[in-house]
Amino acid sequence: MSTKGRILVIDDEYLIRWSLQQNLVEHGYEVFMTASAEEGLAVMEREDPNLVLLDIQLPGMSGMELLRGIKETRPECAVVMITATSDLSVAVRAMKDGAFDYLPKPFNLDEVRITVDKALETRRLKDEVTRYREKENRQRSEERRVGKECRSRWSPYH
Repeated sequence: MSTKGRILVIDDEYLIRWSLQQNLVEHGYEVFMTASAEEGLAVMEREDPNLVLLDIQLPGMSGMELLRGIKETRPECAVVMITATSDLSVAVRAMKDGAFDYLPKPFNLDEVRITVDKALETRRLKDEVTRYREKENRQRSEERRVGKECRSRWSPYH
């Protein structure tokens, strides 16, 4: 069975993890859950999610620390931060550190799905552009090689 995407939810509040999982699974996503950043790292390694819903406030390693680690090792993975704080500077810092977006708690599950869909579509489009550019570069390289061979073969100085 094909899914719309693989999502990892990292939040220390069980009810938040559970409600996100139920809602996202119902809408075609495969969802993994953990309560800490450290567990999240292990699940990321094993399950290779397309997107991480990541709480900023976690026991042990903070969500912000994990965000920076994810962006360092897996820059293609979309990360949406979940925050209970009303301090916008935290959300701004998360965006500067590479988060796709942030969702304030309490959140609306429809809003979560829209944000997840947008993040995954943005990632898909970026991947498509990357593949297109790589294909163009290979074609240009081949054209230059063929052009060089033709010029050397037909050069009057040959």
